[in-house]
Amino acid sequence: MKTFSFTILFILFASALFSQTFTKITDSPVATDSGRTLGISFVDFDGDGDIDIYSNNLTFPAVDEDYLYKNMLIETGTANFERVTNAGDLLNLGTGTLGSTWADADNDGDLDVLLAGFQSRVFLNNGDGTFGLVNEGAIEWEQDRKAAWSASAADWTGDGYTDLLYVHAAGFIAGGPQPNHMFISNGDGTFFEVESGASDVTTGTGPYTCANWADYDRDGDIDLFIGSGPANGTVAPDFIYKNMLVETGTATLERVTGSPFIDADRDGQVYNFIDYDNDGDLDMCVTNYWGGLAAGMPNELWRNDDGEYTQITQGRLVTDPGMSLANVWGDFDNDGDMDVFISNDGGSINRFYTNNGDGTFTALTNDVFDDESQNTSSYGASVGDYDNDGDLDLVVGNGAFNTYPGDLNFLYRNDTENDNNWINIKAEGTQTNRSATGTEVYAKANINGVDTWQFRFISSSDTFNGQNDLRVHFGFGDATVIDTLIIEWLSGNVDVFTNVELNKFYTAVEGGSLTENVITDVEKTNELPEKFSLEQNYPNPFNPTTTIKYSVPQAEFVSIIVYDVLGNEVQTLVNETKNAGSYSINFDASELSSGTYFYSLRAGSLNITNKMLLIK
Repeated sequence: MKTFSFTILFILFASALFSQTFTKITDSPVATDSGRTLGISFVDFDGDGDIDIYSNNLTFPAVDEDYLYKNMLIETGTANFERVTNAGDLLNLGTGTLGSTWADADNDGDLDVLLAGFQSRVFLNNGDGTFGLVNEGAIEWEQDRKAAWSASAADWTGDGYTDLLYVHAAGFIAGGPQPNHMFISNGDGTFFEVESGASDVTTGTGPYTCANWADYDRDGDIDLFIGSGPANGTVAPDFIYKNMLVETGTATLERVTGSPFIDADRDGQVYNFIDYDNDGDLDMCVTNYWGGLAAGMPNELWRNDDGEYTQITQGRLVTDPGMSLANVWGDFDNDGDMDVFISNDGGSINRFYTNNGDGTFTALTNDVFDDESQNTSSYGASVGDYDNDGDLDLVVGNGAFNTYPGDLNFLYRNDTENDNNWINIKAEGTQTNRSATGTEVYAKANINGVDTWQFRFISSSDTFNGQNDLRVHFGFGDATVIDTLIIEWLSGNVDVFTNVELNKFYTAVEGGSLTENVITDVEKTNELPEKFSLEQNYPNPFNPTTTIKYSVPQAEFVSIIVYDVLGNEVQTLVNETKNAGSYSINFDASELSSGTYFYSLRAGSLNITNKMLLIK
């Protein structure tokens, strides 16, 4: 049984057939540090196989620093968080920030961070838990103050590298309005800026909020959706840009009009493209803020019907008023369809809507999300499986503008106990950008006697001023196997896998590799190992760091040595007496060339050897 002290257990009755149970975690620094959080993200910043948390803390009225929390699951076997105090250039900036997006900006195998704020920045991951500020070439942040409300990352030029976009909210950032700031990757961790006015995206100013990317017209390139705000009591159309790469051979973004969901007047905040009805195309949900209505403006859901979007007008998901910001989607109950959590500012209650599987949603009433969000201003929200137990957890950022003094963030662990099955996939591009944004994943399985296709789209900016875990999660209900798993990479490559086992974590590498990851299960952390074991490193393939786990049943002198394919010793990782227990160690291959390596555990007469693959 999972145990956390001082937790509050609550039950969400998602349907008459089962209950869904979450635990509010109250003894974690994530939920006790006060920081006026605007954006918040689940992200595996150290690449060790569990997801960490980054919170963007607003400078208002005093300076608050951003917080980075390391998940200790892999190191200790227990899913808890420790606040990081030394991350190189990343922390202690002297100014708070408004939002972040995480992606592999330099294609070296780890996640870098784009920070949006009164002075925006890019930090590249050094691979050792620290980050270095990019301050050269087009991005000379100290000399050129580029203020932004939010950030996004996507390979919209289609060259295999991640490009950057900073969105400026005129009227909400001191110092006067600026155009959006767009940077194109040179492929080596440096960027050149698209000049103001050179693109429709960088022309003019506006109360822009959050940007998200999706191939909504399914032509093979990704398009851009930017909420309009205005968050001042008025409404206006949002800013939608079609990517002309496929049509013209040149990646240009042209603003489009002429369809009901594009032209609608709204107080748009966050766009999300999801397949909520499991018909194989991308439907659209957008949150609305004030819109001049006393209780706030209802949110919108548009169903994709063979390329034509139909607005859903019935049901509380689209009729409940509120000052809504984040909408985060995931199959929280693992039944084979996507549910949604929506955060609300201004004391409006946060809401959770469960998918009924027939295209409708049920609003959960009198639940802890209602109770806990009374008199709280919630902003960002992020979804991911932080305890690696197969279901999706939730973190919510509160109090950015200090509307309710003392607001603390919410961390909810999903403790639903049902027999529903799942998988979790980390996608790694080779010709596609390494963080695989823009990639589409399809899965077919027989659920409740019906062959069902599900669809996920990988995005790095799919919530308010932050992002969800980049790993792809599916629930499969009572299915016994995934009949077909299809990964359509943004490069155009397609990988197909059949008869994929359920209830496992996988790494999918573009080009046809699907490898199971051995992940710590928090329910097994109190058990002493019964025998020596050496687990498969994670991630694998890797670049440049990976984690190796091993177990020792009794006190013994243990060595773990890495060899190349010729049998030459490369590095000694362990060479000492270990007490009984389970351990993990990081292997840094920064100085090595790509290729196959072997690592061996020796204890007495025992010798266990595994193989790993370094790809740079």
